[in-house]
Amino acid sequence: MISLICPTRGRVENVRRMINDFRNTQINQNELWFYIQDDDPAKDDYVNLFKQLKHNEYMVDRFTFTGHMWTILAGKCKGDIIMLMGDDAGIVTKGWDTKMEEAAKQYNKDNIFFMGVKDERGRHPFPAMSRTVFNLLGFFYAPQFLHRYGDFYLVKLGQTIGRFIVVDVLFKHPKGDYAEDTTGKKSRQWTWFDKHSWEKSDRYFKADVELLRSNLKE
Repeated sequence: MISLICPTRGRVENVRRMINDFRNTQINQNELWFYIQDDDPAKDDYVNLFKQLKHNEYMVDRFTFTGHMWTILAGKCKGDIIMLMGDDAGIVTKGWDTKMEEAAKQYNKDNIFFMGVKDERGRHPFPAMSRTVFNLLGFFYAPQFLHRYGDFYLVKLGQTIGRFIVVDVLFKHPKGDYAEDTTGKKSRQWTWFDKHSWEKSDRYFKADVELLRSNLKE
């Protein structure tokens, strides 16, 4: 099972589309978890949407930063592969789940890997990790980041240990379309903090690399 985990705020119709895309493109039964903040003006609209669509994989809890929400959701989900999602994403490729699961088999000796799908720019904005990696690190999104750079951190970790798998799957990421809505503006307030954390994270990054490498079984 693959668990997609998605903090969301003020983007109810995006979430509606995402749930429909998720259901229409998966082959197996997977999870799509959402975190709703209890101070979100759209909270009740989200809950009504989930009831309408009979979607039970969501939680409503206190305000916290996006990075923290991803790690909280990773602790609630059950998938063997945990994948970061944003509420501005679109799932395109039919059978994305079976392609990801098949690709993961190459590292079944220790189940230590990171994974990336493609967006329309050829980047990997929605990285995934195995459940084993999550258990080893103790986080999904490195806790020094509030919103940004944590996805780069995961991709860099996977590449550094030689365990970053690129899967031929398309997830759209029209980030610019939402940069100026209320949610986009809110997240941009934290950019200065995350940039500072990225520049000062080398010691923690090296420790994470060493931890993962020490558990590899070639």
